Amino acid sequence: TAALGYGATFTHHQKTVICDAPGWSEDGPKKIVAYVGGIDLTVGRYDTPKHQLFSTLKTTHGDDWYQNCHPELDAAYGPRQPWHDIHSKVEGPAARDVLNNFEMRWQKQVPGKPLYDVNGDDGILKVEDDVLPEGPKWSIQMFRSITVVSALEVLDVEADCAAAYIHQIRRAQRFIYIENQYFLGGATEWLNYDDKEYNVECKHRVPIELAMRIVNKIRMGERFTVYITVPMYSEGVAEGKVLQAILFWQAETFRMMYK
Repeated sequence: TAALGYGATFTHHQKTVICDAPGWSEDGPKKIVAYVGGIDLTVGRYDTPKHQLFSTLKTTHGDDWYQNCHPELDAAYGPRQPWHDIHSKVEGPAARDVLNNFEMRWQKQVPGKPLYDVNGDDGILKVEDDVLPEGPKWSIQMFRSITVVSALEVLDVEADCAAAYIHQIRRAQRFIYIENQYFLGGATEWLNYDDKEYNVECKHRVPIELAMRIVNKIRMGERFTVYITVPMYSEGVAEGKVLQAILFWQAETFRMMYK
């Protein structure tokens, strides 16, 4: 946005809650549970799959009004702004990864104010013991995107999320479904890439990788489909400069993929 004259800003937009919970045995030590997802943990974000726009204005959303797409509306009449996203509950060793990420960020951004030592608490399971004793287990891996600016123990840039996307795209056999608030990338192939004054160099490779996977499947004579679902407007006033810029560069991304 800085190149477009709208001011420079960035955020490592992580939404997590980490807490202790009853352990795997009735009288044993507690375990660590983490909640990770895409919804901002703030006012106006609570929603359900029904996405009621009017009927909850005086009940569930009576004191939880949010409408950033149409600021002229108010809570008395609505409609409220709905949200569609996913949050997940993480247990076991992966929950410690979420905790460690928070600790690294806290120690970088709030130096001199130590956190509670979870590992030194005998009332909390040691990480090697924090494993579901029986029943089905999921093998999962936590990824993050972060830089040395925001966390300790980071050498430069960690682009694990992008690497994970690319790994899965290259392994996909029949289809890929992507649902996201934004879809921008592949700036080296954008129409106005040589325009240094106005271009935004969004370099991540996901769109190019998707296009190349389709090309490879065509060459192999195999059916392959990529479904990309994005909202008509990501969020904000449709006529605003920032949203219009996002829509423009998003269109450039799709144009690049077809080319």
